[in-house]
Amino acid sequence: MVTDTFPALQALAYNPDMNPTRQPKPAAPRWLIAVDIGNHGIQLERRPCDHRAAAGPGPHLTIPSAAPPLDSLANWLPVEPLDWTVATVQRDAERLLDRWVREHRPQDTYCRLTQPMVPIRVDVDQPSRVGIDRLLAALAATQQEPGECYRIVVDAGSAVTVDRISPDGVFEGGAILPGWGMMAAMLARQTDLLPETEPVFRAGVPAVVGRSTEAAIRSGLYWGMVGAVTELVRRMTVETTEPGPILVTGGDGGLLAEHLGGSRSVRHVPNLVIEGMVATYQHRRQPRGVSIGPQGGMGKNEGT
Repeated sequence: MVTDTFPALQALAYNPDMNPTRQPKPAAPRWLIAVDIGNHGIQLERRPCDHRAAAGPGPHLTIPSAAPPLDSLANWLPVEPLDWTVATVQRDAERLLDRWVREHRPQDTYCRLTQPMVPIRVDVDQPSRVGIDRLLAALAATQQEPGECYRIVVDAGSAVTVDRISPDGVFEGGAILPGWGMMAAMLARQTDLLPETEPVFRAGVPAVVGRSTEAAIRSGLYWGMVGAVTELVRRMTVETTEPGPILVTGGDGGLLAEHLGGSRSVRHVPNLVIEGMVATYQHRRQPRGVSIGPQGGMGKNEGT
């Protein structure tokens, strides 16, 4: 940020005893703004910048990703300098946010996270192509569910991902399938007579046997997703001696979680990606050579 030094020079002219090296430093950021930009929504959460950031959820705001009303942020944000930590799977929305922060919050710092910044080991064929949201959710899962066991993370949004993390905290990959909205739109688009049915289950879980075309579509969407995710989880852990918990997140995670797992432990954690962002933020503030270990403790730096 460029600042106007002319008033300070004037003061020196009238006060020869003033020592320019003792001028007050710019205020350090007091708040972290964690921003999770998805294909349909932007989740913002405010946390303290210090060790209290990991204490739990803070004030939360959701705005749409399409033509986001960024000017509405002005009344929600504190006036103090902020640290922005941003994870995105929607590049256009992130570019708009970046420009808005530069124009309206020049006193803030802004960091768009990339895969190498996330302190988790990755064992897949093309690590650079793994979605940042998948890595952040996996990192948070290793901290929220410590122990020598495999963890499964299900993120149900525009797309649904089912990922496996090894007992020693390594992201091993997983599966990606269309979310409910995408499946409903494709079903209508690729057929002549089937209507596009809104996959919103406000009345609760749909009956398996639908008594109308729309009800039958909703049944297929809901129970088909439950079946697909259940089978993926089973196959990912069939050879493991310690299958471990299932953590479910994402905008549709709450609807999905209640029918997963069977005898397995299932937890619905709506803000899992943001928890991973907070952990990454804290990791990047640690002295070089120290990092958050795979079980939430301290370990050797895996690289930033």
